Amino acid sequence: MAEARPEPAASSESARTRHETLYIDEGGLKTFAVENTLFRVHTYFLIEHSAVLRDMLSIGKADGGEGASDDHPIVLPGQVKAADFELMLSLFYTPAFGRVTSVFEREDLDTCLSLLKLLEFLQMTRCRQAGVQAMRERSLEPIDKVYLLSQASADFDKPWACKAMTALCMKSATPRLSVPEAQRIGWELFVLIVSVREAAISFEQQDNEYWVRRRLGEQDPEFLR
Repeated sequence: MAEARPEPAASSESARTRHETLYIDEGGLKTFAVENTLFRVHTYFLIEHSAVLRDMLSIGKADGGEGASDDHPIVLPGQVKAADFELMLSLFYTPAFGRVTSVFEREDLDTCLSLLKLLEFLQMTRCRQAGVQAMRERSLEPIDKVYLLSQASADFDKPWACKAMTALCMKSATPRLSVPEAQRIGWELFVLIVSVREAAISFEQQDNEYWVRRRLGEQDPEFLR
């Protein structure tokens, strides 16, 4: 049984508009209100993959119940954004049906992170795991991997980011981090990179990947678990 639903956010029903492509005007489907957007979709995959949506849909089983029409939609709580809900649905409504990783392979990192948060909220565990794995396998710049570490360390842990951190600590591998990059990854990781990098320069080891990696592990052993 899913956890109790949060109270839905207040929304002006008259301001709601149907989504251009994800409002399917057929019988037997359910209508969701997310922010000011109405989605009308099939429910099989929602019931299959989300404990939270399964619980919501069970309330509206009877004719005229929640989700039966635009006037009686299933209203999702305010922390759910229409753009994220659209992306979640696109995991299933795509030509490559069943390949839920495609979104995580093409979207920018912040969009992917926001979608991961929605999948966690909706308890879509298998979809979320597939998304995390797809992101871990993407070809990313070192700074992007460290950014993922700073934002979702439970999914993108220090051992996974170790090679990227090592690259950022090596003078010849990358230019000095800019202030915006430091703000992006957080000051704690920035200070660690600067500390190891300055030590490497001091000992003339800035091109020695093994030395830099070992020094990184001395500063924070979790990177070498």
